[in-house]
Amino acid sequence: MNLALSLAYAAERHPEREALVDGDVRLTYAVLRERVARLARGLESLGIARGDRIAAVLTNRHETAELYWASQWLGAVFVPLSWRASQAEVDYCIEDAAAELVWVEQEGSVRAGNTTFAELLESDEHPGAVDLDEQADSLMLYTSGTTGKPKGVPRSHRADRAGGLSQVVQHGLEDGDRTLGAMPLYHTMGMHSLLAMSLIGGCFVLQRRWDAREALDLIEREQLTTLYLAPTLFHDLVETSRGGERDLSSVRGLAYAGAAMTSKLVERCCDVFGPQLFFNHYGST
Repeated sequence: MNLALSLAYAAERHPEREALVDGDVRLTYAVLRERVARLARGLESLGIARGDRIAAVLTNRHETAELYWASQWLGAVFVPLSWRASQAEVDYCIEDAAAELVWVEQEGSVRAGNTTFAELLESDEHPGAVDLDEQADSLMLYTSGTTGKPKGVPRSHRADRAGGLSQVVQHGLEDGDRTLGAMPLYHTMGMHSLLAMSLIGGCFVLQRRWDAREALDLIEREQLTTLYLAPTLFHDLVETSRGGERDLSSVRGLAYAGAAMTSKLVERCCDVFGPQLFFNHYGST
């Protein structure tokens, strides 16, 4: 199954459930599917076709997630790049990926050249690439380039959907779970969290840049039920939560990856969150 069809089914199953939350922006699955279809048609009007690569140098914001889904809806390949990387590294990745379009944050808006995200939303709806071969590329993630130049790693619709489903299973996710979208969407952890939520009719609550106090606010206000973060971020959360003035009882499951977690940090996480489930996630790539 390709990811355009996967999103269409999610919208059919749970049209009124929240899919994305980003500050004051709250999108149900029905609204997300409609906006994605409009964005896909807008991308097509800019000359983007199936198989073309669309780069994005964006923080975790609703536009990033919507452009990802719009790429899947059109049958294009989404190439998210780190906004933390140097301009030289970003330029190299854009050229290496042969990106036809590059989305950036500029002057308070998300744009590609002279075209803004908002302008694309004025387009008619695209019917969706629901017939696309699931083995076609859907995403290209770039390695950090620690020992050389960054390398693009293409992933198929089937592989990424399987990665999202794997996360559902490993994390014991349940229908309607709500998670914090803090891990960057240029990384497999962030992307698979987004996909996992779509498979269970869950909600992906975006955090544009990491801030432990804001994250705790989001957990409490949005009644988040599951967290998937790097150990350093869990450390920030438990240290910032000292005093116990927050209600974090909605959190049912914790998962971490990217590094080992010390026994002391595990104990502190259990004290602060009291999770029913606690996972060291691995193997999704």
